[in-house]
Amino acid sequence: MTSSQLELLRPSTFIYKHSSGLQITSGLFSNKRANAFYKESPYGNTFSWKNMALMKKRSQKLRLFIDEHKHKITSPILEAGPCLHPLATPSDFPGSRIFYWEKDPYIIMALSAQFGKTINIVNIDFSSASVKQVQKLHKRRFEKLGLGQVSFGAIIASQVLNYIDYKKFLSLARALLNPGGLLFLNNGKNTGIYKLFSSKRPKTTLEIPTYLEAIGFEVVDWQIEQAYKKGKKGADGSFITLVARKI
Repeated sequence: MTSSQLELLRPSTFIYKHSSGLQITSGLFSNKRANAFYKESPYGNTFSWKNMALMKKRSQKLRLFIDEHKHKITSPILEAGPCLHPLATPSDFPGSRIFYWEKDPYIIMALSAQFGKTINIVNIDFSSASVKQVQKLHKRRFEKLGLGQVSFGAIIASQVLNYIDYKKFLSLARALLNPGGLLFLNNGKNTGIYKLFSSKRPKTTLEIPTYLEAIGFEVVDWQIEQAYKKGKKGADGSFITLVARKI
């Protein structure tokens, strides 16, 4: 990667203020840098600054859930599809081993430039990954880090369920969590980039906690809200944020 590319990847500061008064600060790309970096992206304006900022804003409710249950979270931590606004960072969880699952080369480069060797990025298509594939991909890295078997204390997935076979992913998450491990999720019904949606995405908001309970999770806390205006393609504005515990 060239020095000019690295310069584009250096994040500026973004501050989100919740209605409770809590301020959340994290790295996010400036308008100029983000637009320049994604100029050559195969997704065109899909990941424009405006869309990225909207995704960032929608993820903040999940961050509040994570902060509330932080004392229960154990290492290692997995975030699936963090994009450019990860919710688990070394500054959030000092001393913890953090893994990111990503497959977009642009995002992988950006995360690598921002965090370096302080996090572990695994290039994986988790929409179709099996437990065996995950264990094979992680085994050597886990052994090198002295972590033993491939399992996680917490898994985070923000705004990814519309793009994958969500039931397969949630079952995979359960298989990879330690007993009592926590799963943090959010998702809006039919919200996001419609052309990339999976036919196996959640069709309703309530089916997500229902399926979690069916496969052996306890839904510890959850919230459904009318987070935004109704849109096209069946987006009804409903947005769910939850934390579930493996039982």
